[in-house]
Amino acid sequence: MMRKTLIFAAAIVLATTAGMASTDEYNRIARVSRLDGHVSFQHTDEVDWTAASINMALQPGDRLYTGEDGRAEIQIDDGSVLHLAERTDLELLSLNDDFVQIRILTGLLTLTLRSSIDYEISTPAAAFDTLRKGVYRFDVVENGDTDAVVRKGLLEAANDTFSRQLEPGELIHVTPGDQSTNVVSRYGQKDTWDEWTDRADADFLAYESRKYLPDTVYVGASDLDAYGRWVVVDSYGPAWVPNYMDADWSPYSVGRWWYRPAWGWTWVSYEPWGWLPYHYGRWYHHRSFGWCWLPGVSFGFHFWSPGLVRFYQGPSWVSWCPLGPGDYYNVNNYRYSRSYSYYLNNLRLMQRRGPAELVNRDAPGAFRTVQTTSFVNTSVGRVGSNPTSVSVVAQPWREGRMVTDRLGIEPTSRSFAPAPERPVIRPLTSRSLPSVVRIEPSVVPSSGRSSVVRISPGSRGAGGGGSGPVSTGRGAPAVNSGSDFGRSGGVIDRSGSTGRNPAPARPGIEVGTPSTRTPPPSATAPAPRSSARDNAGEASSVRQESQRKDPANPPTIKPPSSRTDKPGPAPERPKPQENPRPDGVSRSGNYSSPVARSVPSGPQGGNRSERGQSPASSFSSAGGRGSSAQGGASKSTPQGSRSAPAQNNRRH
Repeated sequence: MMRKTLIFAAAIVLATTAGMASTDEYNRIARVSRLDGHVSFQHTDEVDWTAASINMALQPGDRLYTGEDGRAEIQIDDGSVLHLAERTDLELLSLNDDFVQIRILTGLLTLTLRSSIDYEISTPAAAFDTLRKGVYRFDVVENGDTDAVVRKGLLEAANDTFSRQLEPGELIHVTPGDQSTNVVSRYGQKDTWDEWTDRADADFLAYESRKYLPDTVYVGASDLDAYGRWVVVDSYGPAWVPNYMDADWSPYSVGRWWYRPAWGWTWVSYEPWGWLPYHYGRWYHHRSFGWCWLPGVSFGFHFWSPGLVRFYQGPSWVSWCPLGPGDYYNVNNYRYSRSYSYYLNNLRLMQRRGPAELVNRDAPGAFRTVQTTSFVNTSVGRVGSNPTSVSVVAQPWREGRMVTDRLGIEPTSRSFAPAPERPVIRPLTSRSLPSVVRIEPSVVPSSGRSSVVRISPGSRGAGGGGSGPVSTGRGAPAVNSGSDFGRSGGVIDRSGSTGRNPAPARPGIEVGTPSTRTPPPSATAPAPRSSARDNAGEASSVRQESQRKDPANPPTIKPPSSRTDKPGPAPERPKPQENPRPDGVSRSGNYSSPVARSVPSGPQGGNRSERGQSPASSFSSAGGRGSSAQGGASKSTPQGSRSAPAQNNRRH
């Protein structure tokens, strides 16, 4: 017995070493947290567009497009959020630990930046680099003309002809090409799009769950308060229980296994709260509460998993069971930053069982089994009226082969579709101008390397509108306009709204008479400035790593502070859609799209209706206390104050 134990421990150590070597440069995790209307997805390695899904885990090279009735929200694990308006085409170019790069081909987007890492927004007219936390708005029309607004924060705009620092309340209009011009004006009163994004940002904040989860966890935290409650389970501590689940519900039963090039088979949940409980922590079936999600130790949230299950495979079927506390998981399958690799040994010590031992093996409904053809081609669980379960496999752990590494099933073309049953919309045009970047992207963009051009080193020049001094760009080749597009676009009004012709106007934006863009009467040339990066007061924008803690002494958790920062009623705010809410709870700042839309039904049960409208929530850490005993006596929701882990150092 001792010999078997030593062999198993040695195998874990080897797996840990391999896991440390298997990480790559893509350290950040991004999630599609909201969908309204029709939204489509494409990856650079794939040929055609597919319907997007809530809870998609995004990689560099992924592209999202919102249709005429579509809106989307992307949460990034540093706490920042991207809001996409209708007819917006966006591509993720880099998701590095200290640098995020986003390309806007066309459309309207707002970035709420909550961390100190660098964000670069690449457009056909200029590259925009954030210098502080803040709120930034970008609008790109089909001919490449670009408007950028600094609502809060500090921004640098640059191409080969100019470089300029933008302060709060400033709007810059830039045209693309070798004869690029730029005009700066004041951005006046916010419009309905700004109001909508403000309410969405308020929903991102969290309350009750913040007492039990680390301060460094942002993505998906607010959904826990909206769709469940916290309880205490003896031997394991705080646990989260989803509301209103059917009697036969179990984790990993509503969604699909979606194939991702870098990660293999990745779970995408169609449940609006289905992010954190499926990529972190463990599940446990309690005799009183049913299925409970255990957050575990705080350092565990530095390690993201495509799906915490044990697979079993038969001749024509696949089965999986959610992992419980102390169950073995191959660390090769984790995604993590190298700066946290020293925690891997702690994760190894928490695995008290061998691969064949599962805490939840005998729990009701723990195993979900489907035909292999259904696994690779369709969604699983309750999708329409055709369940894909296979009931003939009574004991997968006896009848099938256990899989402890990646599941070795070859994907088909439909395996790359996160929601294969939903309708697909495609961009109205495949033609786009090359985008300006300062730093080479991590991946080749969807339309090839020629679709991005770097600012030439040492390039200098003055754009129109009295632009300030030029800073030295970072890069090699000069910007190539490569464009025979016309220069006519919309007009800028005093509020910063952009008129578009011939495309329909975006909601909340006043449309001017189609003509060549001209600066508003209030536009004035600001005094010359030196390089933004020289004056930003920042030695480096590399992310400050949070203070490390002793794993043997897990951090305690502080109670939620009373919130006084909820936004008040916005002027002429559109009336929110009335949607039922669990327990009749109403969320302050509840919002709906400012335009009426019909949300198609699909495997997710409707789009931002997919995320739902419920109170916001947050994620903090409950130290994992392990015991393999089945659920003990239950207690009421935990009380008491605990101190949370130290937050990252950030720029203010």
